[in-house]
Amino acid sequence: MNCKVEKLPNEIWWENIASFKFVIPWIVKQKIDLTDKQFVLIDEISKIPVNRRKNYIVLFFAPDSVLKPYYFNLQTNENLIKRLRSFYAVGGLDFSTYPDIDDNENICAIKKNRRFCVFNQKIGNYCIYNAVWTTEKSFDIAFSNIEAGSVILVNTIRLQMEYLHLFEIGFEELKKRVKPSLILVYGKKLDCFDEDIKTGLVKIIPDRRQQAIQRYEENQGLIELKLA
Repeated sequence: MNCKVEKLPNEIWWENIASFKFVIPWIVKQKIDLTDKQFVLIDEISKIPVNRRKNYIVLFFAPDSVLKPYYFNLQTNENLIKRLRSFYAVGGLDFSTYPDIDDNENICAIKKNRRFCVFNQKIGNYCIYNAVWTTEKSFDIAFSNIEAGSVILVNTIRLQMEYLHLFEIGFEELKKRVKPSLILVYGKKLDCFDEDIKTGLVKIIPDRRQQAIQRYEENQGLIELKLA
């Protein structure tokens, strides 16, 4: 497959990522089939045999240093594009955000995540938007222009309990604005998920430190993450 990709229009590839003056690109609803799919963290993908990769969804929950090449180099690096295309789907980039730092830095991180997701969708990859938010100032960037009924990822691993109230406010805003068909939560199960778990709106992806991990392949040293 020829993986060479032309530069996308300016409304997608904005030049000044920190600028507030840009059109928020649309993230479209894709038909994500989770039947028999497993999840693998980006730092574990080398352990997945090529002939099994279409059964996996890649999660970009890792330090920023691991994520940066997939943001800064993906547009021009055909090897990275081929690597991601070898899997069934990818999640968005989970760059670090902190409610107590400058809002512009948090918004910049969210824009990078959106840029990555839109690019993957434009080249034909299945990509699950990783919803990231901090204060209410981030809500428009985080939740606007996402097609209703989309599957959404949320990460609770790095959530500090002192910011739980901000997370809960944003989680309700996510549901109200996006109206997702499914929210996949990687990490901690929070009390605010209880009702949505009962209705099937929220499903938990156990992290590797949780006892809920269902399978460990000793011959590969691979942790396979399945929906709880």
